[in-house]
Amino acid sequence: MRTYDERPALSFSEDSRHFRFHYEKTGDDAVSPTDNDNNNIPDYIEFMAAEFENVYTKEINNLG
Repeated sequence: MRTYDERPALSFSEDSRHFRFHYEKTGDDAVSPTDNDNNNIPDYIEFMAAEFENVYTKEINNLG
């Protein structure tokens, strides 16, 4: 059992402009494998990256 401050070792990562997303493609901790554009990045990861960038733009660029 991991403690709350231990980071899991995940097999995959994907970078957006400002963030890095770590994830698994298989097992209990896997994201949905759906990949409609067949770029080997799960759609969920692409969606989350876009949403994080939208929030960053609003918070940092628009609100200062």
